[in-house]
Amino acid sequence: QLIDAFVAKLRSKMSSASVNRRLELIRAIFNYHIRRRNVLYNPMDGVAFLKVDPKPICFWTLEEARTFLEHARNKYAGGERENVFLLYLLALNTGMRLGEMLGLKWSAVDFQNRLITVCRTLCHHTYVVRETTKGRRIRHVPIGEALMGPFKAFRDAHRGDEWVFHIGGHVWDQNNLRNRFWSEDVKESGVTRIRIHDMRHTYASHFMMNGGDVFKLQ
Repeated sequence: QLIDAFVAKLRSKMSSASVNRRLELIRAIFNYHIRRRNVLYNPMDGVAFLKVDPKPICFWTLEEARTFLEHARNKYAGGERENVFLLYLLALNTGMRLGEMLGLKWSAVDFQNRLITVCRTLCHHTYVVRETTKGRRIRHVPIGEALMGPFKAFRDAHRGDEWVFHIGGHVWDQNNLRNRFWSEDVKESGVTRIRIHDMRHTYASHFMMNGGDVFKLQ
């Protein structure tokens, strides 16, 4: 009954998906204490999760992606904030998550074998870099031709750096990136307004439309 009342209160303030995430947390807490023999049952067993209507996936056309990158290249390449353009280029050519890119170190970039080892991520809640990814596993993504030249040139110009994307040696804040650069760049380039995470969807969509294998994509 307490959980039902909690759900009723939350539904007036947030989406069903957000309510469900909190219910998942409550369920996890009780499951932990069941394993510790502190409680006998999980009251979440009698609570139904809210129905969530799937949202359509948003992504850019190939032309929009090219237009956006061209705008970013003209605006940032060769300047003090060249890493902004490089981050966009990396996202659209690898499908990496934002936290994974912001947590990327040069030691994880292998130019000889053209591979990036994705093994850490920046938590957007705590702003701490975790030595694991969202999926809790290490994976490798290829460095393609479009990324190789600009990425290697940027590395050669910043050989003393530990992090690929940083401000004054500190890991780049996600909100700073979104508010200070992303929103303005999308508006200025004239492309469809999407979330920064949708660059990942753009990569995945075009990978599949060009005959990619879904298991390799995963």
